[in-house]
Amino acid sequence: MAEARRIRITARMYENAASMRGAYAVLLVLAMRRETLPTLIASLTLAFAASSLVACAGSDGTVLDEGEDVEEVSDSVDALSSRSFANVTVLYQGDWSFLTRCDKWSKGRVRFACDESPTREFVDEGAWVAAPRNVYSRKSCGKMVKVCKGSACIEAKVVERSVTAAKWEGSSAVMEALGIDHGAPSCNRSWGTATGVTITAL
Repeated sequence: MAEARRIRITARMYENAASMRGAYAVLLVLAMRRETLPTLIASLTLAFAASSLVACAGSDGTVLDEGEDVEEVSDSVDALSSRSFANVTVLYQGDWSFLTRCDKWSKGRVRFACDESPTREFVDEGAWVAAPRNVYSRKSCGKMVKVCKGSACIEAKVVERSVTAAKWEGSSAVMEALGIDHGAPSCNRSWGTATGVTITAL
């Protein structure tokens, strides 16, 4: 019982763990207290799990896949050419206000991977998408794609590289066309996810 209680206490200690360094520091304390080997092993497992979740959680609490090991596309390859991507997920990327406040690459003004100076009108009202890392290359920039969820479709321009490995991201116009509720009132609160989407290069 005492052993189980120590493990539960250790688990609570790791709920806010955000790095490997923090996990090792607490494990060192446990070792100095001469905790048993099973306790140390259980603690290490819990620490790694907690730190991974903190590192990958999105602003709406959704676990993102940006840490996944994915083979990125060479800039010399056009991975979009004449292709169709079925049953993909499209996340809401945000509007001008959200991106200039919360996106680390767009502080003050929006910067896309394909366009470092888009107009506010285009960002807020235009139909654009960010291609995932397993699709994006410089040759994807400016390509037009057809984004469909069921019978709801919209043509959008590829202007950005998604922070995720396999999910697409879209503008307000894209989410509205797909009938998806979306919003980003603050850096800590945003939502908008379309699943079962088909994206076809035009």
